[in-house]
Amino acid sequence: MAPVRKEYELLPMNAHFAPSEAEIDAAFDRCEFAVVYQPQVELRTDRIIGAEALVRWNHPARGLLGPDYFLESVFQHGLARRLSTWVLTQACRDALAWNDIRVAVNLSPSQFADPGLAAHILPIARMSGLPLNRLEVEIVETALFDDTDEARKRIEELRTAGVSIALDDFGTGYSNLNRLQHMPFDKIKIDKAFIDGLPEMRSVAILQAIVALVRALGMKALAEGVETPDQRRIVTATGCHYMQGFLFAKPMSAQELTALLKSRA
Repeated sequence: MAPVRKEYELLPMNAHFAPSEAEIDAAFDRCEFAVVYQPQVELRTDRIIGAEALVRWNHPARGLLGPDYFLESVFQHGLARRLSTWVLTQACRDALAWNDIRVAVNLSPSQFADPGLAAHILPIARMSGLPLNRLEVEIVETALFDDTDEARKRIEELRTAGVSIALDDFGTGYSNLNRLQHMPFDKIKIDKAFIDGLPEMRSVAILQAIVALVRALGMKALAEGVETPDQRRIVTATGCHYMQGFLFAKPMSAQELTALLKSRA
């Protein structure tokens, strides 16, 4: 795998870049894709409890590209399953070095809609040797299609096997609270948009209400995009369980995360 450049070297968006199917295929062949990890921290203890896997493209001409550059093209060319399988496989292998922390992998709405979702994910995790209770999958609200029974079935199949389920970017889409009440999520990730507004009182009130709802449903709350000490203080005061953001760490390579965990042991 190509070495991963530092997160701060990510290039700014270029709307004119639309890689072809041949370019993406070549990127797989040349091992240009990489996975970086952003730690998730328990607010009460400051302990790292997990890490979100994020895909990057070490493009030979354009530098290190974030997913906004290429995911749309990946989906358009029908290569989403190939990329997601590669990310999941790599993340599970990397996580073997991290003792008991979970690795979180994102699922697209089209992946979640696949009736064979569990049959696809579980064998990959098992073949890697990673215990299933150390794998977490993140889905967005838009993936919770109108057929609530089918959506719940997908989630239950994974949870029964030991996989944790997180609802990502909560609050950015149409938040159907009734549906949330009946979905067996383990964790709700509060979108960065609600954290950016802190310490403005309206944002504080909204955050307090979300955390209270999540706790009442018996789930864990994670605040995304925590970047300042003041944001952390307010998030902690609401009773939120976890945080993720630049205040603690930017996304890093698997080797850097391994070293970080060892230094904090």
